[in-house]
Amino acid sequence: MKKILLFLLITCTAAMGQAPKLEVVVDNSEITDGINATLKSTQNTTTTYAIKGINNSEELYSTGIYGQSPIGIGVYGKCPGGWGVYGESNSDIAVYGKSISNIGVFGYSVSGTAGSFISTSGYGLKTSGKLQFAGNGVGTLASGKFLKSINTNGDAEWSEIFPIDFTKNEALKILSITNTNTGPASAIVGTTNSTSGGKGIYGFAQEYSPTAATYGVFGFNQASNSIGSGVYGNHYGTGNGVLGESDGVGVKGISAVGKGVWGDGPVDGVRGSTTIGTGITGTASGANGIGAFFNSFNGPALITGFGNVGIGTVSPKYKMTFNSEVGDKISFWGGETNNTTNHYGIGIQGFAFQFYVPSSSDNIVFGTGRSTAFAEKMRINGGGNVGIGLNNPNATLSVSRGTGTDGTAAFFGTTHTSHFNYATAEDTYIRGGKNNSKVIINDITGLGNVGIGTATPNYKLQVSTFGNGAGIVHANNVGIQVGTYAGFGAGWYGTLSNHPLSLFVNNGSAALTITTAQNVGINTTTANSGLQVVGSLSLPYKELNTNYTLSDADYSVRAIGYQAITVSLPSPVNRTGRIYIISADLPLLLQPNSGNSVFNPIYINDHLGNNLLTNSNLSDGISGDFLYFFKALNGKITKKTSVTVQSTGTTWAIIDNDFQL
Repeated sequence: MKKILLFLLITCTAAMGQAPKLEVVVDNSEITDGINATLKSTQNTTTTYAIKGINNSEELYSTGIYGQSPIGIGVYGKCPGGWGVYGESNSDIAVYGKSISNIGVFGYSVSGTAGSFISTSGYGLKTSGKLQFAGNGVGTLASGKFLKSINTNGDAEWSEIFPIDFTKNEALKILSITNTNTGPASAIVGTTNSTSGGKGIYGFAQEYSPTAATYGVFGFNQASNSIGSGVYGNHYGTGNGVLGESDGVGVKGISAVGKGVWGDGPVDGVRGSTTIGTGITGTASGANGIGAFFNSFNGPALITGFGNVGIGTVSPKYKMTFNSEVGDKISFWGGETNNTTNHYGIGIQGFAFQFYVPSSSDNIVFGTGRSTAFAEKMRINGGGNVGIGLNNPNATLSVSRGTGTDGTAAFFGTTHTSHFNYATAEDTYIRGGKNNSKVIINDITGLGNVGIGTATPNYKLQVSTFGNGAGIVHANNVGIQVGTYAGFGAGWYGTLSNHPLSLFVNNGSAALTITTAQNVGINTTTANSGLQVVGSLSLPYKELNTNYTLSDADYSVRAIGYQAITVSLPSPVNRTGRIYIISADLPLLLQPNSGNSVFNPIYINDHLGNNLLTNSNLSDGISGDFLYFFKALNGKITKKTSVTVQSTGTTWAIIDNDFQL
């Protein structure tokens, strides 16, 4: 049962500070409260106090209410809706608590605030030792501010700057911040307003020889989709979203299925710098992961400065180097679905550097300008045709007419150039590179024939014309033209200009000349007759001792012997002007009784079998119609022993006259 205390009211008129106005003492044998004041009213309209202590002293360390306990509670206040303990001071400490081993000031609230400390210009809360936050940590009264120590006295205030100059010997974490908010909240936000070397977030791994991987800044995001980022850096100016500098790895991002490092900025999304290691390394361990992804909607997505770029190799020796492996190297369009899709690209195979398009309907095009303002110069279509200056090559090689000084095609030698040109007048030119140069076609034996005007030449050079026209023409600078001509049922060779035609051998003088008057001269260039021979004349000659029919190869025939011989002439048709000379060489046998010669006759028949000598001036009507001679005893010849016949085109005529001696 509670013991009722006796309160003694002592009125003191002595000087200040001599004795307390009210003193309550509870001895060791009593377990009870020293002072217990309770306000029963629950309808207060003004501030009321169960216990109110006011000290108007202006001296330091004066206290309105003072409570002291070695291990318990110095002052205990409880209020369901107001303040358990309320202290107010104009210049010093509103509530002061001191404890040797327990709690100096303790506040407890079910739904309100356990302790509230407010100061207009001083400190709301001041601690001389350590400040400990338990439970859910520190509630933020100043939005967007950090609680920091500002001097060596332990003074703290809410600030925009998070302290970084601290160390902690813990194996796993120095600082761990978890954001469980499902809204657009951030676990760590680093901001700096510095104009000289400030850092929003600065991570420094100080160990120079770690035995395991260490990171200056390490970001890990467990999002299973592609939205999350391990480390996100954003810079609205022309600076760096994320800047990593290291002799090893400046920034390293690892993602199983997402993005290892993702940078987005109007200037530099991601920039890596290193002395001997790797500025930026991106690794994707998943089959559909992306080791490095660079994206920019306005500026370049990726820019490399000095140095070489290696793709599939860590030791590039050139500005861009691929690993030495055959297959597709670059895809410009297509190929996103899988690595077996045809596409526009570049590839490497054994001893082959490949440029390719997806199908035979596509083209490889070369030109100037840019893609939307392109001037085509050369095209290789899907069928393998090449067009130079033409976008629809229908031939294996289609070349438009050249406009340069060297023509359509120029082939350069050491000091000279050969030309091929298709001129504006639709003429084709092939020109050697120097004086006396040679244009040679099929210079090796057996390579084939050359056709002009024909696709099936049967000879080394065959010129085919249509109708009646010249084929090959040689002309000089003074207008002499000589050439071949095919037409009018015949093949022709001669001069096409008003000049004579001469034939020569052994690079000598003219052996045969046809003048412009169409006279033929042999060993003369000034023939004045249809045929003029300067020199000897040789004609065919044949001796007969049996019947014989003359041919186109015969000219002069002579019968020898004693037997009778018949010489037959060919048809005179298509042999107009043909001349044959028929003669006899018959030995004489004298008859002593008469003195006359003995002989055998030579008969001459035309192509119809008629005796040509019948009724001719060579027939005497007595001796018979045959060629003979008659020699008197005085040795004189009275009849001819040869005859000359010529074709009129329809008959044969004897053109020499009989004579009498």
